Amino acid sequence: MKFVTLLPLLLWLSHPANSEKSLFDRNIENTTLLNPACPATFTGVYADSPSKGKGRVSVHLVNQTEKRVIAVKVGFDGFDAALDKHEFPETYASAVSVKPEREAKPIWQIEDEAFALNTASGVRVYLLKLVFADGSNWRDDGTKSCSLSISGRAKPQPSDE
Repeated sequence: MKFVTLLPLLLWLSHPANSEKSLFDRNIENTTLLNPACPATFTGVYADSPSKGKGRVSVHLVNQTEKRVIAVKVGFDGFDAALDKHEFPETYASAVSVKPEREAKPIWQIEDEAFALNTASGVRVYLLKLVFADGSNWRDDGTKSCSLSISGRAKPQPSDE
């Protein structure tokens, strides 16, 4: 079911017109897509530029369990312009109400001014915990195996050559 849910997204990302028009080469790795151990599938991560030192980040995920999810916790790694990895110590949790096969789009305020700089070339979001309505939960085993990574570098432009 995970593959069918994300098929339109994958088709859009792989469409040649999208990559030809983009000024960036994109690399997307979604370990939640085909990993049956992941209770949710990431469908995107979005961020806006910080204003007055505060930005916002949103993670979109689909509940792949038979239970209603009532809370989600994620963590982030970033890649700066030189492709150096930055592990952010903060984690982000949100109350949600997501039925099976439905999508949640929690949004968090980011007060770290370095977040934008340290995600200039990419970001990896990983699932840390899901809490279910029946009181049970799923926790990452420390491997960060349920993740979505999106990275990109500027393509050489004709004026650069």
